[in-house]
Amino acid sequence: MAELAPRYRCVRLTWPGFAADADLALPTLAEINAGITAVLNETVGDTPVTLIAHDWGCAFGYHYAMTNPRRIARVVGMDIGDARSPEHERSQSKLAKVGVVTYQWPLQYAFSQARAGHVELADAMAKSVARLVGVAGDPTRVRARMGWPYWRRFNGDLDGMLGMVPSAQTPMLFLYGKRKPFNFHSEAWAKRVAATPGCEVHELDGGHWVMLGSTRAETNGHVLRWLAGKALPG
Repeated sequence: MAELAPRYRCVRLTWPGFAADADLALPTLAEINAGITAVLNETVGDTPVTLIAHDWGCAFGYHYAMTNPRRIARVVGMDIGDARSPEHERSQSKLAKVGVVTYQWPLQYAFSQARAGHVELADAMAKSVARLVGVAGDPTRVRARMGWPYWRRFNGDLDGMLGMVPSAQTPMLFLYGKRKPFNFHSEAWAKRVAATPGCEVHELDGGHWVMLGSTRAETNGHVLRWLAGKALPG
């Protein structure tokens, strides 16, 4: 936001359950889409926007871009590509699949325990997972209520959405970190995006949170250059 705001109007939204005073929200996909539309209507009207998203923001954002193509002009996706698509599932090793479940299942379980009234225990569980995976933010701010996307994922509520990616007609910049146990995209999908006119894919020497830490400057540089319509030489 700090890098982009001097040149672009930036609008940031907070997902249900993530605000400091949030309750145990369990929004439907239709409610999520309606919330994004409401933010766009209030801030930019009918003007198509550039979507910049990371992690679950990519999952919900890509779905929104596919189902509301006139509202999204271009997409910057960070570290999440065609995750859980059939192509991605086939490309993942058994160890990678176990690794995903190892951190995602406890987060959905923590959410279920918070819903059952065991909030303190559930929050402690969620914080422990955050520390174990090396979350880039402050793990003390993590709450079990933030695990609702994982709860929906393990209960099959998002199966029709996961794996969706922007269409080839939507210009896309995809950035991902190579220093993590497994990728959230298939190599074949990344190659197709890179070969599409107006699109770019870049592997960065960092982890999952490419917008922070050692890759922050490189990430901002790619985003600003791409938004300005400047292609890399060669």
